[in-house]
Amino acid sequence: MKKKKKSATVYDVAKLAGVSPSTVSRFLNRTTYVSDEKSERIEDAVKKTGYKPSFQMQQDLSRRSMTIGVLVQHPDSPYTSTIVNDMEKTLISKGYSLVMASGHWQNKLENHALEYLIKSNVDGIIIVTGNLDNQKILATAESIPVVTVGYDIKGDNICSLNLDNVMGGYIATLHLLQQGHKNIAHIKAYHHSLMHLHVLKVINRH
Repeated sequence: MKKKKKSATVYDVAKLAGVSPSTVSRFLNRTTYVSDEKSERIEDAVKKTGYKPSFQMQQDLSRRSMTIGVLVQHPDSPYTSTIVNDMEKTLISKGYSLVMASGHWQNKLENHALEYLIKSNVDGIIIVTGNLDNQKILATAESIPVVTVGYDIKGDNICSLNLDNVMGGYIATLHLLQQGHKNIAHIKAYHHSLMHLHVLKVINRH
């Protein structure tokens, strides 16, 4: 009697792709971001091993909405529109659609926008700057993957991309002073008071 061939497991895929089993699971479930390089290796390993996701995993995949929610402050600003346009191009290339909500730098509106995106059954949320409480963002990440821009938050199921605006203001101001400029204007949003103070310190030193 011919011995039945053993079915491939997620561990077989992980070993062949050179990644951890949890990375394979995240890729197959699309729960968090997996780099293009690792994704290609996992896809190749799945084909070579003949791995078939479990019935439960297939059900989970079928429930995906293929939409990503994006919470911005002012969608018509040049800064935001550039980010959103690039996001949309990338998402479309991956088969996703973008759902956008605005907070307008008002905490009540930001929280309302976040709740709207959660209720929209999106597969993940990207938060571009704002004044949301860190604990609120961490709580959201417990049930849905979150990427933040302009925040410095560490936790499971969350990725933060933060810019050092204070250092940026320092470098820009120092450059202008070194070029001999004396009358320097700083146009700021109200939420960048810390950077404004550092700009004034640099000017006063010189």
